[in-house]
Amino acid sequence: MRRPEIRKRETEKQTSVLHDPGSHPESGSTAPESQRKTGPQGADPDGCLRRGRKQMNETELQECIGRLETPFYIYDKDILKATVRSFRSELKPGIRLCYAMKANPFMTGFMAPLTDRIEVCSFGESRIVKDLGVAPEKLLISGVLKKEEDLSTIVDDFGDMPLYTVESPAQFRLLEENGRRRHLSLKVLLRLTNGSQFGMDPEQIERILAARPLESKVIGIHYFTGTQKRNFSVIRKELAYISEFMDRMNEKYGYPFTCLEYGPGFRIDYFNNTNDFILTKEEWEELNRYLSNIREKYEVTLEMGRALTAECGYYVTGVRDIKVNRKIHYAIVDGGIHQMNYDGQVRGIYRPDFMILKGKKEETRIGGNEKWTVCGSLCTTNDILLLQQDMQDLSVGDRIVFRRTGAYSVNEGMALFLSHELPCVYSFSRNEGIHILRDRLETYGMTMDRMEKVRSYQTIESEENHERKYK
Repeated sequence: MRRPEIRKRETEKQTSVLHDPGSHPESGSTAPESQRKTGPQGADPDGCLRRGRKQMNETELQECIGRLETPFYIYDKDILKATVRSFRSELKPGIRLCYAMKANPFMTGFMAPLTDRIEVCSFGESRIVKDLGVAPEKLLISGVLKKEEDLSTIVDDFGDMPLYTVESPAQFRLLEENGRRRHLSLKVLLRLTNGSQFGMDPEQIERILAARPLESKVIGIHYFTGTQKRNFSVIRKELAYISEFMDRMNEKYGYPFTCLEYGPGFRIDYFNNTNDFILTKEEWEELNRYLSNIREKYEVTLEMGRALTAECGYYVTGVRDIKVNRKIHYAIVDGGIHQMNYDGQVRGIYRPDFMILKGKKEETRIGGNEKWTVCGSLCTTNDILLLQQDMQDLSVGDRIVFRRTGAYSVNEGMALFLSHELPCVYSFSRNEGIHILRDRLETYGMTMDRMEKVRSYQTIESEENHERKYK
């Protein structure tokens, strides 16, 4: 049974905001070198850090985004490309990279040619990669829930080209049935659990292997236990555990496993405002030793989302009001926690990496260096982006730029609370300038359509009651 088709909202194609004609937003510019935009003076696209190219400074940000209406997101594709390149250089040759598109679906088209695989975790994400034209053989169809109608449509669309993960015995039977009906042998990775709701116990995996399935081709193990691993020893133990498990299963069941899909969950430090490396030099060396040993027996793919995209993102929100309540300086911005999220943040207590771009409304400036609490536009006391942070002479019209918001911020917040609009999303590169990826989108219509139907029904019911009363 296929999933019923849902009529798609008509959207405009990506358009350029600051861009030379002849180039495409997700590919290299086709304009002559002399005509291409080079971005702010002094920018060094090859000045790479361990996690990517250096971020834009205040002058560069002013020149790039000073005219854009807040709030909005902007993703620096030069940083993204440099981050992937830095991972490639740190890892031993032959280690493959998988991009978990849930971290930032807007960058999926850009990341597809840079990485070896794209992880797809929902039916909606499968529609995105289909519309983008991502090669089916680059897809990993994952997700803890695979509804029958969704999976049927996905198999119809992509066939036996992707890899499919299995998170339960029922999922395995569903994949088997989909392959049998289409005379396809679907390539399967069995997900091993760490005790959470994801994956299966070793005993369940053994029962699948013992049954020697014919319609599906079990080729490996998928193992991911969580993100933001602060201690490298967790990664060390996981690699040792999964390697031993795969070796044991291969010896017992005739060597079905040929590949490992592993999510290391590298940490991203949002609050130290430094460019510390994701791993120390010694940890990189140890990681490579472990991976090299495993790769002697299996193809190894590292699955990452946050580690690849966090550094490339900026969330920009504007100061719309300022006041002093009981000696506390408050700035009210046009964004909020429904649009920006840092993993681990609690009501603005921890200081993220941010900067202020000064506006022109001098008459509203309070003056001096004060501790400011920056609050968003939601009707909740939890909507605090910065708590009692030192800022110089904050004013209406200033912009606050939050860095390292390239992963999850755009889609993890409670975006529909108070029916606020969804902000614009832009991409940036020095060759192509700025492109709009999503226009500002009002959300109140998502409620109004249904409310109009309820209102019409209530009106009809009221008129009928009135007629009955006075007959």
